[in-house]
Amino acid sequence: MSAPDFSEFPHPDYEQWLRNASRELASGTWSDWQWKNENGFEVDPYPPAVQAIPAASVRRATNEPCSLRHVISETEPAEANRHAKALLATGADALTFTAPFTSESAFETAVAGIQLEILDVVFTAGPDAVQNLRWILNWCQSHHVDSKSLRGGLAANPSGDETFAELLRLCATHFSLFRIWDVSSVDVHEAGGNAVQELVSALALGSDFLHRADEAGFGVDAAAAMLQFRFGISSSDFEQMAKLRTFRFLWSQVAAAFIPSHDCSYFTSVHAETSARQQAAEDPHNNLLRATTQAMSAIIGGADSIYIRPFDAATGTPSRNAERLASNMYHLLMTEAQMNAADPAAGAIYIEQLCARLADEAWTAFLAVEADGGYEQAKERLQREIAEAGAKKQQAERSGEKVIIGVNKYRQS
Repeated sequence: MSAPDFSEFPHPDYEQWLRNASRELASGTWSDWQWKNENGFEVDPYPPAVQAIPAASVRRATNEPCSLRHVISETEPAEANRHAKALLATGADALTFTAPFTSESAFETAVAGIQLEILDVVFTAGPDAVQNLRWILNWCQSHHVDSKSLRGGLAANPSGDETFAELLRLCATHFSLFRIWDVSSVDVHEAGGNAVQELVSALALGSDFLHRADEAGFGVDAAAAMLQFRFGISSSDFEQMAKLRTFRFLWSQVAAAFIPSHDCSYFTSVHAETSARQQAAEDPHNNLLRATTQAMSAIIGGADSIYIRPFDAATGTPSRNAERLASNMYHLLMTEAQMNAADPAAGAIYIEQLCARLADEAWTAFLAVEADGGYEQAKERLQREIAEAGAKKQQAERSGEKVIIGVNKYRQS
């Protein structure tokens, strides 16, 4: 039996379908079913087919599944070490130490018994990022670990040109997979900025780094491998999936402008974390539900790692039980829900529509920043626009126009 080709059914084009749908609506017109999102463009609930983002441009830098990241905030090295080991026991395979280490011995205490050679561990640089990187190199040598196989990174942003050049020289000489420049748009997200503003900020900061590296004598192939990007993830699930996919596509365009010699320079490392801004101290167990859908969006969108914020973080230091539940959210999504496919959102018409619109809006805004001379020159204007977007979100939440479950609607009695 041959496969049906459905030739007996007509194949109307989108315009014909739209006319029929508008005619059959009980009331109003088709435009009544469209809405304008916080990025300023209209969203169509049944969009026409759009040109999909090329699959090759949203490829992740590795073929490994999204990692579970946990954050270590303790400032005392021995406490940080105990906490890190406890989190690794919950199944984490990536860590971020947010407190800079004050000495090499403090660093060694914090990482004692932790297999840096097989984990993705990011450290936060102190005032002397070059010295911090040397501590990591010394650790590799003393533990007979090939530094070129070390993953993770050092979240550094030194300002002086000499320090910057020395940091890049050390990284290029001794490391291959280790990333030493952290570009974060999380602060844009937490300030209430929209997805377009997050994308523009990340693209502009990343582009500034490549320009600065080029001036220091490091080409795009060396410099691009040193970058890592971080994004906050909100509860607008489809938009967040589209945001991460769109960023990878647009970043490949930025990298292409620097004429790389190797294909791997088009791909980058993208980390995601569930929103702190959308966590509620009131009725905090709702945060479990929020974090689950946010993590799902990040994984489907192609994040390399995800930090799932514990549900009680908004009320103070997260409890160990809340951290365990955060780990289990990830494990449930990756094992029971089997969300470990490569780019599962590819070809989904609604998500591709969002990607196309986000790409158009963000690229236009990014080019305006470049025309201004880069991020630093456009910083004041960008911060003002982000503050305006954040104020609009706050007003929408206060008025109830934007529903926050347990806070402005369906509150616990």
